[in-house]
Amino acid sequence: MISRINFLLGAASLSVLVFFFIGRFLILEGLTAVAPSLTPYFTAAYILSALMLTVLILAKTVIRLNPATSVARYQKAGVLTGVAQVLLLSGHACVLFSVWSTFVPDNAAPVLWPWLFATSLYAIGVAVTILDWRQRALNAA
Repeated sequence: MISRINFLLGAASLSVLVFFFIGRFLILEGLTAVAPSLTPYFTAAYILSALMLTVLILAKTVIRLNPATSVARYQKAGVLTGVAQVLLLSGHACVLFSVWSTFVPDNAAPVLWPWLFATSLYAIGVAVTILDWRQRALNAA
């Protein structure tokens, strides 16, 4: 149960971070250059749509992986389960460090590298978790 909650938290964080990078560097940079007065309205609309898409992504992920997770729930956790949990927990720690370093008064310019590192940790952790669940489901069959 803890691994499923950790997976869902990691998948949601991955989705939010991907939408953040897309919105920040692809959409809002161009929009700010073209129409700076409309930027706050488009930012609000983008945030709402990104959150709605994140919920939709999580719902579809849970529905598609439900057969594999229900079978894997009754089997012994393997090495891949531990690796996936370590990756997801490392992603959580990296996000906490990124948030902390963003709000430190000594830091004049926030660094983007910890956010990118957290995104990559989440992506690898989610992929390893899905691989683990599918392998355990195939072993049961």
